[in-house]
Amino acid sequence: MATARTLVDLTSREYKNGGVPFLKVHQAMMVLHRAELDACESDRERIAVHERMVAATKEIEKTVEELLRASEAPQSDSLQAKLNRLDAQIALERARSVN
Repeated sequence: MATARTLVDLTSREYKNGGVPFLKVHQAMMVLHRAELDACESDRERIAVHERMVAATKEIEKTVEELLRASEAPQSDSLQAKLNRLDAQIALERARSVN
C-alpha cells in the first residue's frame, strides 16, 4: 500500500505542475482505494477508507477548480474531478447503509 500512496502523491504533484493528465491522478487514487479496501477486515474499516476517499476527492476537486480558474486545467478535468467525488460519496453512503 505504501507504493500506491507514493504513486498518488507523485502523480498529484506532477498534475499540479502540468506534467501528467488528471486521469493519471484518478487512476492512482483508485489503485490506492482498492488496496485499502482489500486490507479492511470490518465494515467500520471500510467506511473509514471511503471517508478518506471522499476527503481526498474533495481536495483534488478544489485543486482542479483553482487550476481551471487560472486557465491551467481544462474544464473536462473539473468535470472528471466532480464525478470522482460524487462516486466516492455514493460508495460511502452504500457502505454506511450496509450497517
